[in-house]
Amino acid sequence: DQLKLSADGELFSLPAGSVRLAAGLENYRAGLSQQITSLNNTGIASKGTQTSLYSFGRSVQAGYLEFAIPVISPSMNIPYMEKLDIDISGRHDAYSDVGHTTNPKYSATLLVTDGVKLTSSYSTSFVAPPLDTIGDPSQFYNSSQAAAIPYTSAFNLNTALFPGIAGVLPGCAVTATTCTIGSTSLPGIQAQRGGGKNLKPQTGASWSIGTDIAPDFLPGFEAVVTFWNNSLKGCVTSPSQG
Repeated sequence: DQLKLSADGELFSLPAGSVRLAAGLENYRAGLSQQITSLNNTGIASKGTQTSLYSFGRSVQAGYLEFAIPVISPSMNIPYMEKLDIDISGRHDAYSDVGHTTNPKYSATLLVTDGVKLTSSYSTSFVAPPLDTIGDPSQFYNSSQAAAIPYTSAFNLNTALFPGIAGVLPGCAVTATTCTIGSTSLPGIQAQRGGGKNLKPQTGASWSIGTDIAPDFLPGFEAVVTFWNNSLKGCVTSPSQG
């Protein structure tokens, strides 16, 4: 269930144009039920079974603000700075199970001249663990997959790309160039569900700078170059091998 209330419009005018504001409130509620039927080893499947019922739930209250601010306009006739726009926004979320978080985002776009534009941005992020990963509070935070499940599909890791594993990861020698993870003797990664209320969300930060080039003297030509960086702390889904 989701209820949203939002509004946007002009606040006031600056020499470069109108400052705009967007604001909103949100109430979000999610629920998940699992009914698991399994054998209890007391007879045939139609008679010797047991049923477990798990219920997971979460509510989130959130609010956000966003300001679009024009700083420079073409009418100002500033050399090599035809237009500069800044966007500042922030969002606060209050989760019923994993706490509160506030995440900002800042971005700027500069039109140097016709056909040359510079862009930049910075933001933080927050991803809560899936509902069944935390578990059912009424059943000691268990779930249908409360055990640690081995990731047994073997794959290789190059120690040149992951230098931290050589000599540290079990079964990976200091001099090894490739280490096999997920074998029978070295199960490696495990997926844990029913981890309890102390599980932490995934947090992150990202930034980027770039340029868009579409000169008038080369009709149809467009080049986009962006340098970006994403940093994540924690993991709420299975890791990618690639």
